[in-house]
Amino acid sequence: MNSHLLDFYHHKIATQMRGGWFSYEARFIRQIPIRPINFSDRDEKALHDRLVKLVEKMLTAKKECAVAEDDYEKRRLDQFCADLEDISENSLYIEKTLQHLLLARLSQVVWKKKKSKLLEIATAEIDNKGFDVVLTVNKVTRHVQLKCSKLGAKRRTIDVNVGLFDKPSGCVLLCEYNPADLEFAGFYFFGNAPGKRLPDIRKLPVALNPRRGLTGRTPRKNVRNIPKVRSQESIELKASRKNSLAN
Repeated sequence: MNSHLLDFYHHKIATQMRGGWFSYEARFIRQIPIRPINFSDRDEKALHDRLVKLVEKMLTAKKECAVAEDDYEKRRLDQFCADLEDISENSLYIEKTLQHLLLARLSQVVWKKKKSKLLEIATAEIDNKGFDVVLTVNKVTRHVQLKCSKLGAKRRTIDVNVGLFDKPSGCVLLCEYNPADLEFAGFYFFGNAPGKRLPDIRKLPVALNPRRGLTGRTPRKNVRNIPKVRSQESIELKASRKNSLAN
């Protein structure tokens, strides 16, 4: 109900009482057009779950902001809240759009290089091992975690689930994009040659939960912080002999 739009609509249908306030009786609330969520629809449920997580992050950050003693920390949390409010509506749209664009472009690359060996694509319905898609060309299969980052983002690390270490030819591909037109601006690749595992990410720093609790940010035991390393070959989506899915 915390919405200027719903408040405006409510004022149009509800009875105005003496003193200028409006009635919130059930007969008026029932008329507000709130669309029910179809939880049996995978896309609708995914959007719902993502929005719930974003709202939880916003509420936690705003509580921290209210008690922050350090001015710099308060400004940082204020910006964090503003960023979440700005991206929450379109984040899933951006993520899915970039994923489809990337997979389409990879298909084009494979088609141009080896027309007799087409790219097979399978998506993960449940992401509990750190990968989003499984890509296969000929006898090479890669479990790929896809990440998106807005052009100019200051964060220099990405979070990777240690479960990806156990997957065949596991790798991470981070797509840097321009928010103005959703065009790719660059790519970061973390992985190894086809048929080989990731470097042992289990020895890297444990990632921290983005939400700060009463005892601070708790560790995420199955997630590691990976530094971003630019792959010049990936920038042009032209596979090198070492890092190629198509090899």
